[in-house]
Amino acid sequence: MNMPKLAVIILTKNEETNIVDCIRSADFADEIIVIDSGSVDKTKQLAEGLNAKFVYHAMTEGFADQRNFALTQTDAEWVFYLDADERVTPATAKIREIVNGGKQAVYSVRRENIVFGQRMYYGAHRPDYAVRLAPRQAICWTGKVHEGIQTNYPICKMTGYL
Repeated sequence: MNMPKLAVIILTKNEETNIVDCIRSADFADEIIVIDSGSVDKTKQLAEGLNAKFVYHAMTEGFADQRNFALTQTDAEWVFYLDADERVTPATAKIREIVNGGKQAVYSVRRENIVFGQRMYYGAHRPDYAVRLAPRQAICWTGKVHEGIQTNYPICKMTGYL
Protein backbone atom coordinates (compact mmCIF):
# COMPACT_ATOMS: atom_id res chain seq x y z
CA MET A 1 0.00 0.00 0.00
CA ASN A 2 1.42 3.38 -1.01
CA MET A 3 1.36 5.98 1.71
CA PRO A 4 0.41 9.53 0.68
CA LYS A 5 3.32 11.90 0.17
CA LEU A 6 3.61 14.87 2.55
CA ALA A 7 5.36 18.16 1.76
CA VAL A 8 6.17 20.79 4.37
CA ILE A 9 6.08 24.30 2.92
CA ILE A 10 7.96 27.17 4.55
CA LEU A 11 7.66 30.77 3.34
CA THR A 12 10.79 32.82 3.94
CA LYS A 13 12.65 36.06 3.52
CA ASN A 14 15.91 36.55 5.43
CA GLU A 15 15.32 33.73 7.90
CA GLU A 16 18.90 32.51 8.43
CA THR A 17 18.46 32.61 12.21
CA ASN A 18 15.35 30.40 12.09
CA ILE A 19 15.47 28.17 9.04
CA VAL A 20 17.76 25.40 10.33
CA ASP A 21 15.73 24.63 13.46
CA CYS A 22 12.50 24.95 11.49
CA ILE A 23 13.58 22.45 8.84
CA ARG A 24 14.98 20.03 11.40
CA SER A 25 11.68 20.05 13.28
CA ALA A 26 9.94 18.94 10.07
CA ASP A 27 12.19 15.99 9.27
CA PHE A 28 9.16 13.63 9.20
CA ALA A 29 8.11 15.05 5.79
CA ASP A 30 8.81 13.44 2.43
CA GLU A 31 9.74 16.83 1.03
CA ILE A 32 10.51 20.25 2.47
CA ILE A 33 9.99 23.22 0.17
CA VAL A 34 11.17 26.72 0.99
CA ILE A 35 9.41 29.44 -0.99
CA ASP A 36 11.60 32.50 -0.65
CA SER A 37 10.67 36.06 -1.56
CA GLY A 38 14.18 37.45 -1.96
CA SER A 39 16.50 36.67 0.94
CA VAL A 40 19.86 38.42 0.94
CA ASP A 41 21.21 36.45 3.90
CA LYS A 42 22.19 32.76 4.13
CA THR A 43 18.65 31.35 4.09
CA LYS A 44 19.16 29.64 0.72
CA GLN A 45 22.50 28.03 1.58
CA LEU A 46 21.26 26.80 4.94
CA ALA A 47 18.02 25.37 3.53
CA GLU A 48 19.75 23.63 0.64
CA GLY A 49 22.38 22.31 3.05
CA LEU A 50 19.54 20.45 4.79
CA ASN A 51 18.23 19.09 1.45
CA ALA A 52 15.23 21.39 1.28
CA LYS A 53 13.98 22.39 -2.15
CA PHE A 54 14.53 26.15 -2.43
CA VAL A 55 12.39 28.16 -4.85
CA TYR A 56 12.49 31.92 -5.37
CA HIS A 57 9.10 33.57 -5.93
CA ALA A 58 8.71 37.34 -5.66
CA MET A 59 5.99 38.36 -3.24
CA THR A 60 4.01 40.76 -5.38
CA GLU A 61 0.46 39.73 -4.49
CA GLY A 62 0.77 38.88 -0.79
CA PHE A 63 0.92 35.77 1.38
CA ALA A 64 -2.02 33.95 -0.18
CA ASP A 65 -0.30 34.14 -3.57
CA GLN A 66 2.91 32.74 -2.05
CA ARG A 67 0.98 29.86 -0.44
CA ASN A 68 -0.91 29.10 -3.67
CA PHE A 69 2.32 29.21 -5.70
CA ALA A 70 3.84 26.73 -3.24
CA LEU A 71 1.06 24.26 -4.05
CA THR A 72 2.35 24.16 -7.64
CA GLN A 73 5.86 23.22 -6.52
CA THR A 74 5.05 19.73 -5.27
CA ASP A 75 3.17 16.66 -6.32
CA ALA A 76 2.62 15.58 -2.71
CA GLU A 77 -0.96 14.63 -1.86
CA TRP A 78 -0.78 16.53 1.45
CA VAL A 79 0.85 19.82 2.47
CA PHE A 80 1.72 21.24 5.86
CA TYR A 81 2.53 24.96 6.11
CA LEU A 82 5.11 26.01 8.66
CA ASP A 83 6.43 29.49 9.40
CA ALA A 84 10.20 29.77 9.68
CA ASP A 85 9.95 30.92 13.30
CA GLU A 86 7.79 27.93 14.25
CA ARG A 87 8.80 24.46 15.39
CA VAL A 88 6.90 21.22 15.10
CA THR A 89 6.63 19.65 18.57
CA PRO A 90 6.76 15.85 19.03
CA ALA A 91 2.99 15.65 19.64
CA THR A 92 2.30 17.62 16.48
CA ALA A 93 4.74 15.49 14.49
CA LYS A 94 1.99 12.87 14.44
CA ILE A 95 0.93 14.66 11.27
CA ARG A 96 2.08 11.57 9.41
CA GLU A 97 -0.61 9.52 11.21
CA ILE A 98 -3.30 11.94 10.01
CA VAL A 99 -2.01 11.83 6.45
CA ASN A 100 -1.80 8.04 6.42
CA GLY A 101 -5.25 7.77 8.02
CA GLY A 102 -6.92 8.94 4.84
CA LYS A 103 -9.62 11.18 6.34
CA GLN A 104 -10.37 13.92 3.85
CA ALA A 105 -10.30 17.03 6.02
CA VAL A 106 -8.32 20.21 6.58
CA TYR A 107 -6.58 20.57 9.93
CA SER A 108 -5.79 23.51 12.17
CA VAL A 109 -3.14 23.40 14.85
CA ARG A 110 -2.76 25.41 18.04
CA ARG A 111 0.13 27.83 18.18
CA GLU A 112 1.86 28.62 21.45
CA ASN A 113 2.94 32.21 20.95
CA ILE A 114 6.09 33.57 22.56
CA VAL A 115 6.40 37.34 22.58
CA PHE A 116 9.62 38.97 23.75
CA GLY A 117 10.67 35.66 25.29
CA GLN A 118 7.44 35.22 27.26
CA ARG A 119 4.85 32.53 26.52
CA MET A 120 1.39 34.07 26.08
CA TYR A 121 -1.42 32.48 28.09
CA TYR A 122 -4.21 35.05 27.73
CA GLY A 123 -5.52 37.78 25.50
CA ALA A 124 -5.32 38.02 21.73
CA HIS A 125 -2.45 35.50 21.57
CA ARG A 126 -4.37 32.56 23.02
CA PRO A 127 -6.00 30.38 21.95
CA ASP A 128 -4.49 30.72 18.49
CA TYR A 129 -5.35 28.10 15.86
CA ALA A 130 -4.12 28.24 12.27
CA VAL A 131 -5.03 26.00 9.35
CA ARG A 132 -1.82 24.26 8.35
CA LEU A 133 -2.46 20.70 7.08
CA ALA A 134 -4.57 19.83 4.04
CA PRO A 135 -4.85 17.65 1.00
CA ARG A 136 -3.07 19.73 -1.66
CA GLN A 137 -5.97 19.71 -4.13
CA ALA A 138 -8.53 20.71 -1.48
CA ILE A 139 -7.40 24.24 -0.67
CA CYS A 140 -6.98 27.70 -2.11
CA TRP A 141 -5.68 30.73 -0.20
CA THR A 142 -7.20 34.22 -0.41
CA GLY A 143 -6.19 37.62 0.98
CA LYS A 144 -3.02 39.68 0.85
CA VAL A 145 -1.90 39.96 4.49
CA HIS A 146 -4.22 38.04 6.79
CA GLU A 147 -4.80 35.24 4.32
CA GLY A 148 -7.51 32.67 4.73
CA ILE A 149 -8.27 29.30 3.27
CA GLN A 150 -11.08 28.26 0.98
CA THR A 151 -12.09 24.62 1.09
CA ASN A 152 -15.12 22.39 0.88
CA TYR A 153 -13.60 19.99 3.41
CA PRO A 154 -14.40 19.98 7.13
CA ILE A 155 -11.85 21.70 9.36
CA CYS A 156 -10.64 19.58 12.28
CA LYS A 157 -8.25 20.41 15.12
CA MET A 158 -4.98 18.56 15.48
CA THR A 159 -3.49 17.57 18.81
CA GLY A 160 -0.23 19.13 19.90
CA TYR A 161 0.95 22.62 19.08
CA LEU A 162 3.54 24.66 17.20
